[in-house]
Amino acid sequence: MAGTVGFQSLIRGYLAASLTAEPLVPPSHPFEKVTLEVRGEQITALLARDGDQAAFFRQLGFNPDDPDRLRQALVTQAHNHPCLQVEGSGHDLRFVIRGPIKGPKGAADIDSVWVMGKYASPPTARLDTIHPLQHASSGAP
Repeated sequence: MAGTVGFQSLIRGYLAASLTAEPLVPPSHPFEKVTLEVRGEQITALLARDGDQAAFFRQLGFNPDDPDRLRQALVTQAHNHPCLQVEGSGHDLRFVIRGPIKGPKGAADIDSVWVMGKYASPPTARLDTIHPLQHASSGAP
């Protein structure tokens, strides 16, 4: 695939670095040519359970009746914000993306963690976990 040339070069660089003592340097936007997967049932379960994380996202206006809204917001966050950290282990790379997520009722900073197989073809990353970094704030002045 012509669209994945840059991505394949990125992965080759990470593989080479993982064989040495060199730390992995995160690319600014690793998902430019990568398909991002967020399972609907993962989002529904997150929003339906009790706890601080579910309350955080509900405060931003996300709800289990419309999991696609949060799914799309997470994909947008991953595409529009820089990669903070990359970790390699076994056959996977983990990317930490830091930036705000925007909901119907406000915005807040999160770290979203995405896992991608080093040899995935076509390149696909799946959402692993989400870490809220601050309290949700309303969009009202």
